[in-house]
Amino acid sequence: MILEEIQKIEKRLDLNLEKFGRKKVSMGEPIKIYIIDDEKQFHGLSTQWRKLTEIAEAPVYMTFEWISSWWKHFGKHPKRSLYILAVYRGAEIVSIVPFFKGVSSIGPVNIQQRLNLMGSGVSKNEVLGFSDDYGYSDFLDVIVHPDYKKEVAEEVADLLLLNPMGADLISFQHISDESFIATEILPLLDEKKGFYQLEKTDECPYIPLPDSLNKYKNDLGSSSRRRRFKKNLKPIGKKYSVEKVVSWGTVQKGLEELFELHQDRWNSLGYPGLFFDKRYYDFIKELCQKAVDNEWLWFRIGKDQEGTCAVRLALNYKGRFYDWLTGFDMTSPVSDYSPGLGLLALMIKDAIESGADRIELLRGDERYKFDFTKKTRSNWRLTIPSNKEGTVVQKLLNQGLKKVAKIYAQLNLERTLLKVQYEQVGPLRMIFSYANFRTQRLIEKLKATKLFK
Repeated sequence: MILEEIQKIEKRLDLNLEKFGRKKVSMGEPIKIYIIDDEKQFHGLSTQWRKLTEIAEAPVYMTFEWISSWWKHFGKHPKRSLYILAVYRGAEIVSIVPFFKGVSSIGPVNIQQRLNLMGSGVSKNEVLGFSDDYGYSDFLDVIVHPDYKKEVAEEVADLLLLNPMGADLISFQHISDESFIATEILPLLDEKKGFYQLEKTDECPYIPLPDSLNKYKNDLGSSSRRRRFKKNLKPIGKKYSVEKVVSWGTVQKGLEELFELHQDRWNSLGYPGLFFDKRYYDFIKELCQKAVDNEWLWFRIGKDQEGTCAVRLALNYKGRFYDWLTGFDMTSPVSDYSPGLGLLALMIKDAIESGADRIELLRGDERYKFDFTKKTRSNWRLTIPSNKEGTVVQKLLNQGLKKVAKIYAQLNLERTLLKVQYEQVGPLRMIFSYANFRTQRLIEKLKATKLFK
């Protein structure tokens, strides 16, 4: 048993609850929190993890499949280590707080130790890691058995405020309005007068699904939305065909087409695109194979007379569709019919017919999403700094490293953008193309702030 293995090494967190005027009162077995910082124990927890995520109705981003693949491709680093908190009541696991620890250091001197949720964004250089937390997981959270929400919330809130882990900073990225952290833990932090910082990071539109397509059309509200939905769905089977991708062999081929379409589009606009980072390329392929094995994958390819015109990929997990990735050919003969949006309309139809309750359109307030829905929620970043006193030298080094990290991150971005221009137009035109790209982005930003017309 994984619990017995954890108990053998006795890595357990004990809280001084009297500091909060609260004495532990439990019905039956008391709650105990164990630290999992070993790869073998992490993978040994997989069965219980899967069972808990199912009971908790957690999002796909909290599944063992997603988290373990994320750790393999993004998390592993000499300056990072697992720091998963497994919360047990007796032999039953009731919560998982999937932290990892990142350390910034100069030589033997540790400048900052951070606890972040697994699935967060991470820099390739963890020394500068606290400048980069914008990852590819849309909704992260603490996984909790629904029968133990109140008890676990109390334990975790006290844990964050007492901080027996010794972290200089505890950070939760991509937590939604609906998360356990937002609905259960944040109110307790306020009640206990704990200091934290909360920042809104993203809008996340979603489509609540009724029991019929006609009801969905009526729920769209305006007649213009209904017309656009019908316009997107109508060309399928007439102007272009749609191939359903199921087997791993066809999925692999479809992914290569998706990667190419996605990169061609964003590179032509001057952006690096998601797959410029090979870590993400490898992560997607591994996750898709797991999704095929678990029958979570919704994958469709649009075909015109010249070949592939659009690709759309989603995850169908526990009655909820996650609209994950898309690519389309802007030069296709059927591009005027918006085949990418046609595949999204088809997904909505399929999701309703399968009995799903929601389609998550994920981060971003792109205009097309609001042609399909009026509903949205928000993602947040919660950070809790340590109240421990550091040395003057540590504080100065910390502040200096933050500034260096920001400069490094910006220089790395500009280097990437230059590389994209080099690959698009060659070395002679690279600088002029880059300057034009940056000028256009600056004008767009000024227009958005109404400072420039």
